[in-house]
Amino acid sequence: MKHLVHMGYAVVVPVCSSISETPGETLVNLEVKIYEEEDKKIKNHQFTLTLGEFHRFITNLKHSIESARAAF
Repeated sequence: MKHLVHMGYAVVVPVCSSISETPGETLVNLEVKIYEEEDKKIKNHQFTLTLGEFHRFITNLKHSIESARAAF
């Protein structure tokens, strides 16, 4: 069984530039620390997600960390 120990995130909002015609995509940098009972260790996982992927992650997090990670 895996347990969520800590979660932190930062939203990266693109700045509009006169050079680029297409707007950049807003991304979320996510760090999750998970305690894994089998290994008796805390493991650190880092992801960069789109806003849609982050929404699916948070929505599925209420079930389990495994279902949240499987969402993307």
